[in-house]
Amino acid sequence: MERVYSMSQNVNAHSGIPLYKQLISIIKNDIRSGVYKTGDKIPSETELCQRYQVSRITVRNAINELVEEELLFKTQGKGTFVAEPKYVRPLNKSLNFTNQCRQIGRKPSSKVISVEQMPATDNLAEMIGVKPQETIIKITRVRYADDLAVMLETTYFSQHYHYLCDCDLSGSLYEILGKHNVYPDSATKSLGICYASKDDSLLLSVPPFSAMLLIKEQVFDKDGQIIHYCKQVLCSERWPYRLTVHSNFQ
Repeated sequence: MERVYSMSQNVNAHSGIPLYKQLISIIKNDIRSGVYKTGDKIPSETELCQRYQVSRITVRNAINELVEEELLFKTQGKGTFVAEPKYVRPLNKSLNFTNQCRQIGRKPSSKVISVEQMPATDNLAEMIGVKPQETIIKITRVRYADDLAVMLETTYFSQHYHYLCDCDLSGSLYEILGKHNVYPDSATKSLGICYASKDDSLLLSVPPFSAMLLIKEQVFDKDGQIIHYCKQVLCSERWPYRLTVHSNFQ
């Protein structure tokens, strides 16, 4: 199907706005309006020069800035493409993934990879408040935003939550817990970097050994009792986090 470009948005050489900034606005509008969709290759520098009657340096500056903003990405020898949309999640808030997606107008879903019972290692025992070697529940899922795989999530529960093994876990775990009067109240998080294992790369469709964001989270109820411990391996390009820090600078 032939694309309809924003020809009505021509650059204006007599405007006080730099030409490359005008071209950036045109390309952004074409992305928002669906002229260019995620993964689409945009016209070459030469084509953009001809279409908008601007110099190559103007086009190059516009493209470089859009790449810097992560709206576009370049592939050596192939061209420039529209990047996947980024969904920024506040790191300092414990809003669950399902609600976070809904809040930004995205469709959340999950693919259950495994639900198993296993003996708790010393570290896991400490993280979920049980004795070492006590049987615990391990739930592994891939989380999606608009059918885009953004994280591999592994969540550990004590046997107190054995009923989870008989539930449909493709939705929100917290909605299931809420039906049993279990509600998260606070959480502690640690942030790190890991590299995609073979399984990670297959499940998240990323190259092996890709740098990934690793979030470890311990969630508590209002009485300070541990609900679960969770590890999330995230594609930061698809689901970046933002941390807001308030401080008195003196």
